[in-house]
Amino acid sequence: MAGAGVPVSFLAGMNRQIFFDPTAKTVENALRRILDNGGPVFSTLISGAVFFFLNVVKKQHLPEAACLPTPKRNLPGYPGNRAAAAIKAKYSKGCAA
Repeated sequence: MAGAGVPVSFLAGMNRQIFFDPTAKTVENALRRILDNGGPVFSTLISGAVFFFLNVVKKQHLPEAACLPTPKRNLPGYPGNRAAAAIKAKYSKGCAA
């Protein structure tokens, strides 16, 4: 028995598709593709940024042997040095000193 008081022709029509909108389905599918592919990409970028940030923040001190020695300050020239005056005169010819 199909149904109490319901015509059989009405119940047969319920199984048919009445309306189909293909454009609505393509928008949903495109959105699903974007979200499905964007999730792992976004997750990878965020985890890489966190990893980089933690490595930058973490202070790694080099051992003293690996550090370069600090250069010593140069002493100022002796004002009475004749060699320096000769070199200065040689290269300043023709120039107003």
